[in-house]
Amino acid sequence: MNRLRTIFIIGFLLLVPTAGEALEDLTLEVRVEGIEGELRGNVLLLLGIERRKDHPFLTPSLVRSLHRDAPGEIRSALEPYGYYRPHVEDSLESEGGHWTALYRIDPGDPVRIRRFGLEVTGAGKGSPEAQNALERFSPDKGDILMHGVYEDRKRLVLNALREEGYLDVRFAASEVLVDPEEGTADIQLLLDTGPQFRFGPVVFHQEFLSERYLRGFVTFEEGDPYRLAALLDLERALTETRQFSRVDVRAPRDEAEELKVPVTVALTPGPSQGFTAGVGYGTDTGARGRIGWEHRRVTTEGRRIRTDLQVSEVSQEFSAKYIVPLKRPLTDRMDYTLGWKQEKVEDVERDTFALGTSLSRQRGKLQETLFLNFEREDFTVGEDSST
Repeated sequence: MNRLRTIFIIGFLLLVPTAGEALEDLTLEVRVEGIEGELRGNVLLLLGIERRKDHPFLTPSLVRSLHRDAPGEIRSALEPYGYYRPHVEDSLESEGGHWTALYRIDPGDPVRIRRFGLEVTGAGKGSPEAQNALERFSPDKGDILMHGVYEDRKRLVLNALREEGYLDVRFAASEVLVDPEEGTADIQLLLDTGPQFRFGPVVFHQEFLSERYLRGFVTFEEGDPYRLAALLDLERALTETRQFSRVDVRAPRDEAEELKVPVTVALTPGPSQGFTAGVGYGTDTGARGRIGWEHRRVTTEGRRIRTDLQVSEVSQEFSAKYIVPLKRPLTDRMDYTLGWKQEKVEDVERDTFALGTSLSRQRGKLQETLFLNFEREDFTVGEDSST
Protein backbone atom coordinates (compact mmCIF):
# COMPACT_ATOMS: atom_id res chain seq x y z
CA MET A 1 0.00 0.00 0.00
CA ASN A 2 2.87 2.39 0.82
CA ARG A 3 4.42 1.66 -2.56
CA LEU A 4 1.14 2.39 -4.38
CA ARG A 5 0.72 5.62 -2.41
CA THR A 6 4.22 6.74 -3.43
CA ILE A 7 3.50 6.01 -7.11
CA PHE A 8 0.24 7.99 -6.88
CA ILE A 9 1.95 11.02 -5.31
CA ILE A 10 4.73 11.01 -7.95
CA GLY A 11 2.16 10.73 -10.76
CA PHE A 12 0.15 13.61 -9.31
CA LEU A 13 3.22 15.82 -9.10
CA LEU A 14 4.08 15.04 -12.72
CA LEU A 15 0.60 16.10 -13.79
CA VAL A 16 0.62 19.41 -11.96
CA PRO A 17 2.47 21.43 -14.67
CA THR A 18 0.18 20.05 -17.38
CA ALA A 19 -2.92 20.90 -15.39
CA GLY A 20 -1.51 24.38 -14.76
CA GLU A 21 -0.96 24.79 -18.49
CA ALA A 22 -4.55 23.79 -19.25
CA LEU A 23 -5.83 26.51 -16.97
CA GLU A 24 -4.07 29.22 -19.01
CA ASP A 25 -6.46 31.45 -21.00
CA LEU A 26 -5.19 30.36 -24.43
CA THR A 27 -6.57 31.35 -27.84
CA LEU A 28 -5.33 30.07 -31.18
CA GLU A 29 -5.63 31.57 -34.67
CA VAL A 30 -4.77 29.48 -37.75
CA ARG A 31 -3.99 31.26 -41.04
CA VAL A 32 -3.49 29.51 -44.38
CA GLU A 33 -2.21 31.64 -47.26
CA GLY A 34 -1.20 31.07 -50.88
CA ILE A 35 -4.01 28.72 -51.95
CA GLU A 36 -7.74 29.11 -52.50
CA GLY A 37 -10.86 27.13 -53.38
CA GLU A 38 -10.89 23.34 -53.04
CA LEU A 39 -7.18 23.18 -52.22
CA ARG A 40 -7.57 25.48 -49.23
CA GLY A 41 -10.78 23.74 -48.16
CA ASN A 42 -9.13 20.31 -48.14
CA VAL A 43 -6.08 21.61 -46.27
CA LEU A 44 -8.28 23.10 -43.54
CA LEU A 45 -10.26 19.85 -43.40
CA LEU A 46 -7.15 17.70 -42.75
CA LEU A 47 -5.16 20.20 -40.68
CA GLY A 48 -5.21 18.97 -37.09
CA ILE A 49 -4.31 22.34 -35.62
CA GLU A 50 -7.31 23.90 -37.38
CA ARG A 51 -9.71 21.20 -36.20
CA ARG A 52 -8.59 21.49 -32.56
CA LYS A 53 -8.02 25.22 -32.27
CA ASP A 54 -11.16 25.64 -30.15
CA HIS A 55 -10.55 22.62 -27.94
CA PRO A 56 -11.33 23.49 -24.29
CA PHE A 57 -8.16 21.78 -22.98
CA LEU A 58 -5.71 23.27 -25.49
CA THR A 59 -2.23 23.79 -24.03
CA PRO A 60 0.98 25.38 -25.37
CA SER A 61 2.66 21.96 -25.61
CA LEU A 62 -0.29 20.59 -27.60
CA VAL A 63 -0.24 23.64 -29.91
CA ARG A 64 3.47 23.08 -30.60
CA SER A 65 2.87 19.38 -31.28
CA LEU A 66 0.01 20.11 -33.70
CA HIS A 67 2.13 22.75 -35.41
CA ARG A 68 4.96 20.26 -36.00
CA ASP A 69 2.51 17.87 -37.70
CA ALA A 70 0.99 20.55 -39.92
CA PRO A 71 3.45 20.54 -42.90
CA GLY A 72 3.00 16.79 -43.40
CA GLU A 73 -0.78 17.14 -43.17
CA ILE A 74 -0.71 19.95 -45.74
CA ARG A 75 1.24 17.80 -48.20
CA SER A 76 -1.20 14.91 -47.72
CA ALA A 77 -4.13 17.27 -48.34
CA LEU A 78 -2.64 18.56 -51.61
CA GLU A 79 -1.66 15.20 -53.13
CA PRO A 80 -5.24 14.23 -54.21
CA TYR A 81 -5.23 17.35 -56.39
CA GLY A 82 -1.93 16.45 -58.08
CA TYR A 83 0.42 18.65 -56.02
CA TYR A 84 3.17 16.39 -54.70
CA ARG A 85 5.95 18.95 -54.10
CA PRO A 86 4.50 21.93 -52.25
CA HIS A 87 6.69 24.41 -50.42
CA VAL A 88 5.36 25.25 -46.95
CA GLU A 89 6.62 28.15 -44.83
CA ASP A 90 5.32 27.84 -41.28
CA SER A 91 5.58 29.97 -38.20
CA LEU A 92 4.15 29.87 -34.67
CA GLU A 93 4.04 32.97 -32.52
CA SER A 94 2.52 33.78 -29.15
CA GLU A 95 1.74 37.06 -27.45
CA GLY A 96 0.28 36.82 -24.02
CA GLY A 97 -2.24 34.01 -24.23
CA HIS A 98 -2.89 34.46 -27.98
CA TRP A 99 -1.15 32.08 -30.42
CA THR A 100 -0.94 32.49 -34.19
CA ALA A 101 -0.05 29.62 -36.54
CA LEU A 102 0.74 30.77 -40.09
CA TYR A 103 1.24 28.56 -43.14
CA ARG A 104 2.29 30.09 -46.46
CA ILE A 105 1.86 27.47 -49.15
CA ASP A 106 3.25 27.39 -52.65
CA PRO A 107 1.67 24.25 -54.19
CA GLY A 108 4.20 24.16 -57.03
CA ASP A 109 3.52 22.54 -60.38
CA PRO A 110 0.95 19.74 -60.44
CA VAL A 111 1.73 16.19 -61.54
CA ARG A 112 0.42 15.56 -65.07
CA ILE A 113 -0.47 12.33 -66.82
CA ARG A 114 2.30 11.16 -69.14
CA ARG A 115 1.00 7.76 -70.18
CA PHE A 116 -2.38 6.06 -69.96
CA GLY A 117 -2.89 2.42 -70.80
CA LEU A 118 -6.09 0.41 -70.65
CA GLU A 119 -6.59 -3.23 -71.57
CA VAL A 120 -10.07 -4.79 -71.70
CA THR A 121 -10.82 -8.49 -71.30
CA GLY A 122 -14.02 -10.46 -70.91
CA ALA A 123 -17.21 -10.85 -72.93
CA GLY A 124 -17.65 -7.09 -73.21
CA LYS A 125 -14.37 -6.50 -75.00
CA GLY A 126 -15.12 -4.52 -78.14
CA SER A 127 -18.83 -4.16 -77.29
CA PRO A 128 -20.53 -0.78 -77.90
CA GLU A 129 -21.45 -0.63 -74.21
CA ALA A 130 -17.79 -0.96 -73.15
CA GLN A 131 -16.62 1.53 -75.77
CA ASN A 132 -19.17 4.14 -74.70
CA ALA A 133 -18.26 3.70 -71.05
CA LEU A 134 -14.52 3.94 -71.68
CA GLU A 135 -14.82 7.03 -73.86
CA ARG A 136 -16.14 8.87 -70.82
CA PHE A 137 -13.18 7.69 -68.74
CA SER A 138 -9.98 7.98 -70.76
CA PRO A 139 -7.95 11.02 -69.62
CA ASP A 140 -5.87 13.03 -72.07
CA LYS A 141 -2.12 13.22 -71.98
CA GLY A 142 -1.12 16.27 -69.98
CA ASP A 143 -4.18 16.30 -67.73
CA ILE A 144 -3.54 17.02 -64.06
CA LEU A 145 -3.62 13.86 -61.95
CA MET A 146 -6.74 14.47 -59.83
CA HIS A 147 -7.18 11.39 -57.67
CA GLY A 148 -10.81 12.16 -56.82
CA VAL A 149 -11.75 12.62 -60.48
CA TYR A 150 -9.78 9.49 -61.42
CA GLU A 151 -11.61 7.32 -58.85
CA ASP A 152 -15.00 8.83 -59.76
CA ARG A 153 -14.44 8.01 -63.44
CA LYS A 154 -13.52 4.45 -62.56
CA ARG A 155 -16.79 4.09 -60.65
CA LEU A 156 -18.73 5.57 -63.56
CA VAL A 157 -17.23 2.99 -65.93
CA LEU A 158 -18.10 0.11 -63.61
CA ASN A 159 -21.66 1.39 -63.05
CA ALA A 160 -22.24 1.97 -66.77
CA LEU A 161 -21.23 -1.59 -67.63
CA ARG A 162 -23.25 -3.08 -64.76
CA GLU A 163 -26.30 -1.27 -66.11
CA GLU A 164 -25.77 -3.11 -69.40
CA GLY A 165 -25.62 -6.55 -67.81
CA TYR A 166 -21.91 -6.95 -67.01
CA LEU A 167 -22.64 -7.45 -63.32
CA ASP A 168 -19.23 -8.91 -62.45
CA VAL A 169 -17.17 -6.17 -64.09
CA ARG A 170 -14.05 -5.12 -62.17
CA PHE A 171 -10.65 -3.56 -62.55
CA ALA A 172 -8.38 -6.59 -62.28
CA ALA A 173 -5.37 -4.27 -62.07
CA SER A 174 -5.09 -0.55 -61.35
CA GLU A 175 -1.67 1.05 -61.13
CA VAL A 176 -0.76 4.74 -60.84
CA LEU A 177 2.98 5.45 -60.82
CA VAL A 178 3.83 9.00 -59.74
CA ASP A 179 7.25 10.56 -60.22
CA PRO A 180 7.17 13.72 -58.06
CA GLU A 181 10.61 14.81 -59.26
CA GLU A 182 9.57 14.73 -62.91
CA GLY A 183 6.02 15.82 -62.16
CA THR A 184 4.55 12.94 -64.20
CA ALA A 185 2.19 10.02 -63.65
CA ASP A 186 1.77 6.79 -65.61
CA ILE A 187 -1.56 4.94 -65.36
CA GLN A 188 -2.08 1.31 -66.35
CA LEU A 189 -5.46 -0.42 -65.99
CA LEU A 190 -6.82 -3.86 -66.73
CA LEU A 191 -10.62 -3.99 -67.00
CA ASP A 192 -12.31 -7.38 -66.88
CA THR A 193 -15.95 -7.05 -67.98
CA GLY A 194 -16.85 -10.62 -67.11
CA PRO A 195 -19.87 -12.22 -68.86
CA GLN A 196 -23.02 -10.38 -69.86
CA PHE A 197 -26.00 -11.50 -67.81
CA ARG A 198 -29.53 -11.92 -69.16
CA PHE A 199 -33.02 -11.62 -67.79
CA GLY A 200 -34.49 -14.68 -66.15
CA PRO A 201 -38.17 -15.29 -65.37
CA VAL A 202 -40.32 -12.44 -64.02
CA VAL A 203 -42.34 -13.34 -60.91
CA PHE A 204 -45.08 -11.10 -59.49
CA HIS A 205 -45.85 -11.24 -55.79
CA GLN A 206 -49.46 -10.05 -55.39
CA GLU A 207 -53.00 -11.48 -55.21
CA PHE A 208 -55.37 -8.81 -56.46
CA LEU A 209 -54.73 -8.39 -60.22
CA SER A 210 -54.48 -10.87 -63.04
CA GLU A 211 -51.10 -12.15 -64.13
CA ARG A 212 -51.91 -11.44 -67.80
CA TYR A 213 -52.62 -7.79 -67.09
CA LEU A 214 -49.40 -7.28 -65.11
CA ARG A 215 -47.22 -9.01 -67.69
CA GLY A 216 -48.38 -6.43 -70.20
CA PHE A 217 -46.12 -3.91 -68.44
CA VAL A 218 -42.99 -6.04 -68.97
CA THR A 219 -41.15 -4.84 -72.09
CA PHE A 220 -38.42 -7.53 -72.12
CA GLU A 221 -38.40 -11.28 -72.64
CA GLU A 222 -36.65 -13.99 -70.68
CA GLY A 223 -33.21 -14.39 -72.23
CA ASP A 224 -32.87 -10.74 -73.32
CA PRO A 225 -29.65 -8.98 -72.24
CA TYR A 226 -29.94 -7.51 -68.76
CA ARG A 227 -30.65 -3.77 -68.83
CA LEU A 228 -31.13 -1.71 -65.68
CA ALA A 229 -33.14 0.83 -67.71
CA ALA A 230 -35.73 -1.86 -68.52
CA LEU A 231 -36.22 -2.58 -64.81
CA LEU A 232 -36.60 1.12 -64.03
CA ASP A 233 -39.14 1.46 -66.87
CA LEU A 234 -41.15 -1.44 -65.43
CA GLU A 235 -41.16 0.09 -61.96
CA ARG A 236 -42.12 3.52 -63.29
CA ALA A 237 -44.95 2.13 -65.48
CA LEU A 238 -46.50 0.20 -62.59
CA THR A 239 -46.21 3.20 -60.28
CA GLU A 240 -47.93 5.50 -62.78
CA THR A 241 -51.07 3.35 -62.74
CA ARG A 242 -51.69 4.56 -59.15
CA GLN A 243 -53.02 1.10 -58.35
CA PHE A 244 -50.23 0.31 -55.92
CA SER A 245 -49.02 1.95 -52.74
CA ARG A 246 -45.63 0.32 -53.24
CA VAL A 247 -43.79 -1.16 -56.22
CA ASP A 248 -40.56 -3.05 -55.55
CA VAL A 249 -38.68 -4.43 -58.59
CA ARG A 250 -35.55 -6.45 -57.88
CA ALA A 251 -33.08 -8.52 -59.88
CA PRO A 252 -30.58 -9.95 -57.34
CA ARG A 253 -27.23 -10.96 -58.84
CA ASP A 254 -26.65 -13.67 -56.21
CA GLU A 255 -29.76 -15.56 -57.38
CA ALA A 256 -28.63 -15.80 -61.00
CA GLU A 257 -28.43 -19.25 -62.58
CA GLU A 258 -26.55 -19.85 -65.83
CA LEU A 259 -26.11 -16.07 -66.24
CA LYS A 260 -29.89 -15.50 -65.99
CA VAL A 261 -31.03 -13.06 -63.30
CA PRO A 262 -34.58 -13.65 -62.00
CA VAL A 263 -36.78 -10.57 -61.64
CA THR A 264 -39.17 -10.29 -58.69
CA VAL A 265 -41.91 -7.66 -58.55
CA ALA A 266 -43.57 -7.16 -55.17
CA LEU A 267 -46.78 -5.12 -55.35
CA THR A 268 -48.72 -3.66 -52.45
CA PRO A 269 -52.26 -2.60 -53.34
CA GLY A 270 -53.16 1.05 -53.00
CA PRO A 271 -56.66 2.48 -52.51
CA SER A 272 -59.02 1.14 -55.17
CA GLN A 273 -60.91 4.43 -55.26
CA GLY A 274 -59.81 8.03 -55.32
CA PHE A 275 -61.51 11.41 -55.11
CA THR A 276 -60.49 14.87 -56.29
CA ALA A 277 -62.11 18.22 -55.61
CA GLY A 278 -61.46 21.87 -56.27
CA VAL A 279 -63.00 25.34 -56.15
CA GLY A 280 -62.13 28.52 -58.00
CA TYR A 281 -63.29 31.69 -59.65
CA GLY A 282 -62.99 32.92 -63.22
CA THR A 283 -64.07 36.17 -64.84
CA ASP A 284 -65.83 34.19 -67.59
CA THR A 285 -67.41 31.53 -65.35
CA GLY A 286 -67.86 33.18 -61.96
CA ALA A 287 -67.58 30.88 -58.95
CA ARG A 288 -66.94 27.25 -59.90
CA GLY A 289 -66.38 23.88 -58.31
CA ARG A 290 -65.24 20.45 -59.41
CA ILE A 291 -65.40 16.94 -57.97
CA GLY A 292 -63.98 13.76 -59.48
CA TRP A 293 -64.13 10.06 -58.65
CA GLU A 294 -62.08 7.15 -59.96
CA HIS A 295 -62.36 3.42 -59.43
CA ARG A 296 -58.92 2.03 -60.32
CA ARG A 297 -59.68 -1.68 -60.13
CA VAL A 298 -63.15 -2.38 -61.46
CA THR A 299 -61.88 -5.81 -62.56
CA THR A 300 -58.72 -7.84 -62.02
CA GLU A 301 -57.76 -6.94 -65.61
CA GLY A 302 -57.08 -3.37 -64.52
CA ARG A 303 -60.21 -1.79 -65.98
CA ARG A 304 -61.18 1.53 -64.44
CA ILE A 305 -63.89 4.19 -64.36
CA ARG A 306 -63.41 7.95 -64.11
CA THR A 307 -66.16 10.51 -63.55
CA ASP A 308 -65.99 14.25 -63.29
CA LEU A 309 -68.60 16.88 -62.38
CA GLN A 310 -67.98 20.61 -62.83
CA VAL A 311 -70.44 23.33 -61.84
CA SER A 312 -70.14 27.09 -62.31
CA GLU A 313 -72.44 30.10 -62.47
CA VAL A 314 -72.84 29.68 -66.24
CA SER A 315 -72.52 25.91 -66.86
CA GLN A 316 -72.81 22.38 -65.52
CA GLU A 317 -70.81 19.52 -67.01
CA PHE A 318 -70.59 15.79 -66.32
CA SER A 319 -68.27 13.25 -67.97
CA ALA A 320 -67.56 9.55 -67.46
CA LYS A 321 -64.93 7.29 -69.00
CA TYR A 322 -64.58 3.49 -68.90
CA ILE A 323 -60.99 2.41 -69.65
CA VAL A 324 -60.10 -1.09 -70.89
CA PRO A 325 -56.35 -1.86 -70.94
CA LEU A 326 -55.15 -3.99 -73.88
CA LYS A 327 -52.10 -6.22 -74.26
CA ARG A 328 -49.70 -3.36 -73.48
CA PRO A 329 -51.58 -1.43 -70.80
CA LEU A 330 -49.15 1.47 -70.69
CA THR A 331 -49.78 2.51 -74.30
CA ASP A 332 -52.69 0.45 -75.66
CA ARG A 333 -56.29 0.78 -74.47
CA MET A 334 -59.95 1.16 -75.39
CA ASP A 335 -61.90 4.11 -73.96
CA TYR A 336 -65.69 4.48 -73.78
CA THR A 337 -66.87 8.00 -72.93
CA LEU A 338 -70.15 9.62 -71.96
CA GLY A 339 -70.66 13.33 -71.44
CA TRP A 340 -73.30 16.01 -70.85
CA LYS A 341 -72.95 19.78 -70.66
CA GLN A 342 -75.42 22.62 -70.11
CA GLU A 343 -74.39 26.25 -70.36
CA LYS A 344 -76.02 29.65 -70.52
CA VAL A 345 -74.12 32.78 -71.55
CA GLU A 346 -76.22 35.93 -71.97
CA ASP A 347 -78.99 35.02 -74.49
CA VAL A 348 -77.38 31.75 -75.64
CA GLU A 349 -78.37 28.43 -74.08
CA ARG A 350 -77.14 25.00 -75.14
CA ASP A 351 -77.39 21.40 -73.99
CA THR A 352 -74.80 18.96 -75.34
CA PHE A 353 -74.80 15.17 -75.12
CA ALA A 354 -71.76 13.18 -76.26
CA LEU A 355 -71.01 9.48 -76.64
CA GLY A 356 -67.81 8.02 -78.03
CA THR A 357 -65.21 5.28 -78.18
CA SER A 358 -61.51 5.34 -79.02
CA LEU A 359 -58.67 2.90 -79.59
CA SER A 360 -55.12 3.99 -78.67
CA ARG A 361 -52.07 2.00 -79.79
CA GLN A 362 -48.35 2.60 -80.03
CA ARG A 363 -46.80 2.00 -83.44
CA GLY A 364 -43.03 2.28 -83.17
CA LYS A 365 -42.37 5.77 -81.82
CA LEU A 366 -45.82 7.04 -82.77
CA GLN A 367 -48.99 6.91 -80.69
CA GLU A 368 -52.06 6.23 -82.82
CA THR A 369 -55.61 7.01 -81.69
CA LEU A 370 -58.68 5.99 -83.69
CA PHE A 371 -61.99 7.36 -82.42
CA LEU A 372 -65.66 7.63 -83.24
CA ASN A 373 -67.79 10.24 -81.45
CA PHE A 374 -71.50 11.04 -81.54
CA GLU A 375 -72.55 14.48 -80.31
CA ARG A 376 -75.97 16.10 -80.11
CA GLU A 377 -76.46 19.76 -79.28
CA ASP A 378 -79.72 21.60 -78.60
CA PHE A 379 -79.25 25.36 -78.52
CA THR A 380 -81.28 28.53 -78.27
CA VAL A 381 -80.12 31.98 -79.42
CA GLY A 382 -82.63 34.61 -78.44
CA GLU A 383 -85.95 33.25 -79.66
CA ASP A 384 -84.41 30.84 -82.22
CA SER A 385 -83.90 27.17 -81.33
CA SER A 386 -82.22 24.37 -83.24
CA THR A 387 -80.58 20.94 -82.90
